[in-house]
Amino acid sequence: MGKSVVRACCALWFVAMLLAANSARAQFSDKELLAFDNEPPVIAELLQRAVLLERNERLDDGDWQAAKLYCQASRYGSAEAYFRLGILYAVGKGVPANRDLAAALFAAASMQGHYESQKMLETVELVYVDMPACVTSAVDPEKSMQSRPANIDSLIANLPENKRWILSLVDTIATWYKV
Repeated sequence: MGKSVVRACCALWFVAMLLAANSARAQFSDKELLAFDNEPPVIAELLQRAVLLERNERLDDGDWQAAKLYCQASRYGSAEAYFRLGILYAVGKGVPANRDLAAALFAAASMQGHYESQKMLETVELVYVDMPACVTSAVDPEKSMQSRPANIDSLIANLPENKRWILSLVDTIATWYKV
């Protein structure tokens, strides 16, 4: 009976590990999983952590922390990291908006055959510019002065009682101006 309990525990542990691995992978799209699977394990882990940081609405600097990880993966030569860091620079998420740096990153990724980067190069003018310092050396990327927009529902929920009259005023004025 002792061996059967041990076997049952081992089987249960194995199933739990499979479920945990599948739930972690379920956080990513099929396209992302394919991109991550084409990378060495060290780079894939950096990319996965970065994507999760980007998606974490609770972190004010999640985009910047993701940029740090994309910089690190870029130093390893990852085309996917070049592309994702380029997107952050293109739209100014976590790092200052800089279309020239974005174009340089898209060019680096497209030289490795990254399809989305090739498409992005069609939308930005390519001028010669150095890569971001965080890609060429182990330094943090410049941090954007903009933070994520505040979640309006949480701001309203935390509004003190003596200021809640503003909500009805805003509703009234919004109705007047059809906003």
